[in-house]
Amino acid sequence: MADKVQGTLPVAVKADSLLGSGQEQSQGFDLSTLEHVSPDDFAKIVQRGGSGALRLNVVYSQSNGRRVKLSKALHEKLESPSTLQVAKKGDKLIIAEKLSGASKTFDFAPRSDSTTIYNAGLAKWLIDTFSLDFPSGRTSRSYGNIRIETQDVEGAKITFAVIDFSS
Repeated sequence: MADKVQGTLPVAVKADSLLGSGQEQSQGFDLSTLEHVSPDDFAKIVQRGGSGALRLNVVYSQSNGRRVKLSKALHEKLESPSTLQVAKKGDKLIIAEKLSGASKTFDFAPRSDSTTIYNAGLAKWLIDTFSLDFPSGRTSRSYGNIRIETQDVEGAKITFAVIDFSS
């Protein structure tokens, strides 16, 4: 019997237990039709979760509130701002502490270590503007296709995140 993690996921299975006593058994797989993982796909998989991952979470729940949360790593890459401004560039979201021409500023929750913005309007705007899909029963979605950039704008260094919701 295979070892289990929390009673549900097999950790390791000995080859003999799958194949019997050293004999090969056909599982009916056609190896010519496999979909191979490209290096780009693997990079996306590795970036999901874990400490240090750049993530943006959108929560849209009738009973538990609506909010936007940055992972700690993303917040730190943006130089740990206490406020955030957002803008749209094509099909991408741009976030930074200060964006040229932005008039609305969103405050992080009033705790020094918080990376959450409690703002139902912002959550709804993200969902509507970027056509974010919340399948039946889902109240939160996490997005990790994020890159960090730094530019000099009018003599000031601006660090911002570009979030692509399309993947």
